[in-house]
Order: sequence, then C-alpha cells, then structure tokens
Amino acid sequence: MTVTLLQGDCIEVMRGLDAESVDSCVTDPPYHLASIVKRFGSPDSAPAKSNGATGVYARESERFRGRNWDAGTIAFQPETWRAAWHALKPGAFLLAFNAPRNYHRMATAIEAAGFEVQDVVTWLFSQGMVKRKERLKPASELICMARKPFSGSLHANVSTHGVGAIFGDPCRIPRAENDRFEHGVDGTEPSRPAKHVYGEFKSRGAYVVHPGGRWPSNVIHDGSGAVLEELGERARFFYCAKATKAERAGSKHPTVKPIALMRYLCRLVTPPGGMVLDPFAGTGTTGQAAIEEGFNVTLIEREDEYAADIRRRLGLQLSAEEMLA
Repeated sequence: MTVTLLQGDCIEVMRGLDAESVDSCVTDPPYHLASIVKRFGSPDSAPAKSNGATGVYARESERFRGRNWDAGTIAFQPETWRAAWHALKPGAFLLAFNAPRNYHRMATAIEAAGFEVQDVVTWLFSQGMVKRKERLKPASELICMARKPFSGSLHANVSTHGVGAIFGDPCRIPRAENDRFEHGVDGTEPSRPAKHVYGEFKSRGAYVVHPGGRWPSNVIHDGSGAVLEELGERARFFYCAKATKAERAGSKHPTVKPIALMRYLCRLVTPPGGMVLDPFAGTGTTGQAAIEEGFNVTLIEREDEYAADIRRRLGLQLSAEEMLA
C-alpha cells in the first residue's frame, strides 16, 4: 500500500500525474460559499457571537477567519476536472461533494470536462443550523457521481482497466430484523410485487432476498432521530453521522468529513487494492479512509496548515511498507 502527499496547486499537480493511473477520485472541494468568505475571510474579521448554548456561529467563524481557500471558483472550472480526467483510467468514477446551492455549478463543470454524470448522492443530516433568515436550515450535502467515458462494452472495460462498474456488494445495507421484505432465501414469493422489493435477486423464477442486504442507494443519512422520523421505513440506507471531535484530529478545518462516510464512498467506486485520488485533501480523511479500506491513495493539498494536519493524521498509521511523500 502506498500513501503519497503532494503539496501544491491541484490542477498543476494532477497534470503531472501519470495518465490513466488512478482508479477513482473521491474528493470534497471548496463549496465557494461567498457569504462565509465575505464575513469571515479576512484576517481582521470579527468573530461571530455565540448562538445560545451551542456557540455554533462562534466555532464556524473561528475556523474560517483569515482563510480564503473557500473563495474563488476552482470547483466550478472545467480545467480542474479535466486534470482529474487526465489521471483517471477509462471508466473510473469521480465522487465530489458540494453544497445544494452551488452543486449545479460544479456538476456543470464536471460535465464540461467530459465526464458523464451518473447520479447524485444525497447525504442527509440533522445538525445544520440556520445562518441567514432568507435561507432554509441546511440538512443535506450533494455528491456528484460521474464517470470517465470508455469505449466498448462495460464488461470489456472492467476486464481491461478494473473500473467502470460500482462495487455494490461490499456496500450493501444490512437488512433489519423487522424488514417487511424479509422472505428468506428459499425461493418463496415476495409478499409485494418484485418491482417494489429492493436488494433482491432472481432464483428459479422467484425473487428472494439477497443475503448481503439491500443494494446501495443514492441516499445516505446521519442516523439521527430527526432524519429517521422523516424517512420512516425508507431509512434503511447507509448512515453516517457528521465528523466527531476525534475524527477532526485537532484540526481547525471547518468541513472535516466523517471517516465512515469516506470509507463507504471509496469502497463503492474503487477496485480492491486500487488507487484513490483526492485533489482537495484537507485534513486527510479520504486518505485515512482509503488506508483503512486497503487502497493506495494520492493526496493533494495546497495549504501548509492542512498539509501538516494530514502528516499528523496519517503519520501514526503508516507502516514501514508504506510511503508518505
């Protein structure tokens, strides 16, 4: 297993990578939330006042104060994603986060770079706070799921390059004991029409429950009571809460993603032993997730502070057989 950290402008660094050498790109680029940059981006910005007992505004302003990495438009530039295209194998998947209000600009840039948008994954959570009266409470982030085109059949591409199809079986969602679609694996007929039964396969002409669980969906949630109440019986998706204090690993980065979520996403689109690329590495959560899943990983980070966070986070996990460049 290899872990490589490259510091610099992600476009230039990706252009320098070997062509068609990467199996997947899983990344959390800047969301370019202009209101946050305007309010907290300068070094002399005043900190926000505490919001009741939670103090959420004060914490967020402290993490953004004097930091302008979220300014600009790099996630909205086709050149960014074209550089990722250069490094990805034919058929390789790209997963990229963004906020709902800016997602369309990023997805448009990804398409303009030549990728085919396959789906959008929605991560639902309950821990968002209303920051401006003209906006709704944030309760989701969107993940663009795009794929680099390939020639020929999917089977041939997977045989040649190892990528092109998602790796759904390792990401199946375990069935609950009270799952109303629980029919056993003995070939008995389902109690509802097959088109309404998820995570099943056909055997001897009858649909039966797959022992590995439900096929992964394009919804992820945080497992909170509020989300489960809203989803009801539809809540049997992969769930992952927001990053804990331990997962932040001492970093002041404002948008650290939970390790379990990044492990799941890496596992969904990366072949066993494959190479994951994260051009916006932040504090290295994608790197940690890739390591824990047994993947190789190349991380790119421009900011000195966050590159130091990555070294601190991953330095404790590297064995003598692994490399931190």
